This record gives sequence, C-alpha cells and structure tokens, in this order.
Amino acid sequence: MGPFARKNGAIGAAGKIPNKKNLDIKFAVYPDYETGRKAQALRLKEGKRYIDSTLNEFLRTYTGVEKGTSDTEEVINYRKSIKFFTKFDMDRTIRSLNDEEYEKLLDAMKKHEGWREGREEYIEVKNVLGVHLNKKHVVSEFLVGNSSGSEWISKKDAIALAQT
Repeated sequence: MGPFARKNGAIGAAGKIPNKKNLDIKFAVYPDYETGRKAQALRLKEGKRYIDSTLNEFLRTYTGVEKGTSDTEEVINYRKSIKFFTKFDMDRTIRSLNDEEYEKLLDAMKKHEGWREGREEYIEVKNVLGVHLNKKHVVSEFLVGNSSGSEWISKKDAIALAQT
C-alpha cells in the first residue's frame, strides 16, 4: 500500500496485485465502500497518471502492462467489460468524461473487478513471557499472555498458535 492510499483513508492492505516484477504489492483496504470509491475516483480523475489516457490506454496502465509489450488477456477482457457496461467509445480520454459518465465507468470497473465487502476479525495477541527448558536445554513450554492473563502451553500448541 502506497502513500496515495494511506493519504486517502486506506486502513490496510490485502491480497497481492499481480505484476511482472514480482513485487509484493497489495490491494488497498478501506474502512467502507464510500471511502474506497472516493479514493479510486481521485486516483483516476485527478491524478496525472490516467487523466489524459484513452480508455484503451488507461486499462493497460491500470492493470500494470508495461509500454512496448502486448496486451494481456486481462487487459483484453477488461476492455470488453468496460465497453459492454458503458457503451463508451474506448478512444475517449478519462478527462473527456462528464460526472455521470465517470460514475458509469467506476460502476463498470466495480462490476468487472467483482467488488465485495470484507470483514474484520479480531485476533487476540499474546506475547511470549517465559520458557521452560527440558533436561537437554530445549524449550518444552512457553508462558504466553497479555494484559488479561497468562498461561503455560506446550511447544506444539505454541507453534500451532503462531501459525494461525
């Protein structure tokens, strides 16, 4: 998640955005639909990256296809989807869209990408407060806890807890 997402209300990141450079880039997560939609709108319409691109060019950049390379299947399918849902001339620029058309583009992107509401899950964090060693000086138990209390658990249980 980059500075733009943070500045526009993102509360975290999830998943992994496919990219040719194999960078660990994640999708921004917003606290609610409205905040995410507003951030997407700002990114597309007010940023320099997309505003003067045609809809055809925009989708190449948006999906991460580098200049000088062929269209990917993802780009081809995204174009078909945008064209189908909006009926726009794909040689129009983002800048040329009026407010109503712009909302139509955002709705088409939402349909294509399959937006869905996520959920938050509270995970209680426990710290390792101590260890018991066996006769061979190998850890056999862990004292884990937090402000609400502590308990001794086996090494096997501690490993399982760490993996969840």
